[in-house]
Amino acid sequence: MTTTQQLGGAFGLGLLSTLAIHRSTASPASGTPVEAALTQGFRLAFEAGSAILALAALLVGVGITAGAGSAPAPTR
Repeated sequence: MTTTQQLGGAFGLGLLSTLAIHRSTASPASGTPVEAALTQGFRLAFEAGSAILALAALLVGVGITAGAGSAPAPTR
């Protein structure tokens, strides 16, 4: 693995963990039970991760389609 992959994974995990913790700690203050607050936090993190993955897949699909016709003709 390269340094970029390591940093990207660490950044992504940190972002999703921050979302989950923020939601989990904000919910009990409004009277939500702790178990439900944890579930809400993890659900938010999974939904955000899924949205990021879907966006990345879309960008890759568009990039592959856009680059398909731009290859130079072979020369002899």
